[in-house]
Amino acid sequence: MNFIWRFNAMELRDREFFIYRIGLGYIKYKEKDIILYIHEPTLEELYDAQDQYREAYQDALFNKIYTDEEMLEIMRDKGLWSDKEEAKLKGLPKEMEELKLKMYENVLRPDKVKNMRKHLRQVEKQHQDVATKRYIFESSTCEGYASYVRTTWKIEHCTRMKDGSVCDWSAINFNEIMNHYHENRLSETELREIAKTEPFRSIWHGGRKKVFNRSGLELTYEQKSLVMWSGLYDSLHESPDCPTDDVIQDDDLLDGWLTQQRRERESDRKKRAGEKYDMEADDIFIPAETPEEIENIQGLNDQGNDAVVKARHAQIQEAGEVKHADLIDVKRDLMMQANEQQVSSSKR
Repeated sequence: MNFIWRFNAMELRDREFFIYRIGLGYIKYKEKDIILYIHEPTLEELYDAQDQYREAYQDALFNKIYTDEEMLEIMRDKGLWSDKEEAKLKGLPKEMEELKLKMYENVLRPDKVKNMRKHLRQVEKQHQDVATKRYIFESSTCEGYASYVRTTWKIEHCTRMKDGSVCDWSAINFNEIMNHYHENRLSETELREIAKTEPFRSIWHGGRKKVFNRSGLELTYEQKSLVMWSGLYDSLHESPDCPTDDVIQDDDLLDGWLTQQRRERESDRKKRAGEKYDMEADDIFIPAETPEEIENIQGLNDQGNDAVVKARHAQIQEAGEVKHADLIDVKRDLMMQANEQQVSSSKR
């Protein structure tokens, strides 16, 4: 019987086990007297597997199998997918990001963080459910078929006996081996835990980039993930604004901190970009051609100016057309200037 190990918090013995397994680059399968080694593909095997994907995709197109975009249109026509669900699929990740940010901002209020964490898990479940619905027919598309061909090719050519010889598939259930491989790969959460704890932290600091003795292209998914997260945790500890260890150890809180830092950097970049304009002027009109340019230009506004822009939009939408002098904020400013001038005149 093959057990799938998953932990809320890994014990040291479990972290050690996975470090060695990831380092070796294979997953072991045991069933009675059968022992197989499902290796991660070499660079050459990855190239061949991708070649299989391209050929399978072209074959599927030739046989008039739907692409993912075509399948999406069919789902819309049949009422199996809607614009509302599409917006939900795109919007929920942003909601999760906001929740993590708010959790970090309320880090000193544990009860509030606890409630938001519960809400976050619910939103993650909603996102998983809507994504499952969106891609329910993925296996019937060109992309899904090609992915299946690539995966089966890798399992078939990278599963070996202990002596390195190719296994005899006539005596082995292929689907069971493939399921075992997918079920035993570590999640991002588990890889983050390994990267930020012992013994991998000491191993990483001892070997750094040579810890797996492979080039970047040859690293497995799990190895690349450990390298990436280890590098991030290094940069955190070296930063003058390093968050507390409690935040670093909590993935949700750390994601919130990273979001805060990223937004502050983006805001600073946009403000620097706006320095070439006369930011002392009341109104600055900058032409924009794309949604990205509009977002960047809006980022030059502070919170007060954002409120003015929204108020102007609301007034124009309601009236249809408004002269500049009739804008509410402009009239208010003109009135204040007139009052100031009147006060100054009376003092003379």
